Amino acid sequence: MTKVANRCYAVYIMQRTQVYFPKEVLDELRREAYEKRKTLAAIIREKVAKTTGVKSAKTSKSTIVRRLKLLDEISNLNLPTTSPQNMKKAFSEAHDARL
Repeated sequence: MTKVANRCYAVYIMQRTQVYFPKEVLDELRREAYEKRKTLAAIIREKVAKTTGVKSAKTSKSTIVRRLKLLDEISNLNLPTTSPQNMKKAFSEAHDARL
């Protein structure tokens, strides 16, 4: 996690999936997660990575810093923060005003 301009960001790129486990297996995974003070998902990811030998792709620190700097620049544009419905209305009004 990197802190930029008093904000914290984490960059993870993962896909969601659903897996079913027998009760005994799930109980053991939950016990291990509790003991290691990790999430159940983290324990499962570690075991899958160890079994398959596939390491999760990590974004380089320089790429994360570059992206966070861009995000910080965008946040300093004072763009309105509103609901999607209100944003659509604001864009429509701005478009009409330029015509």
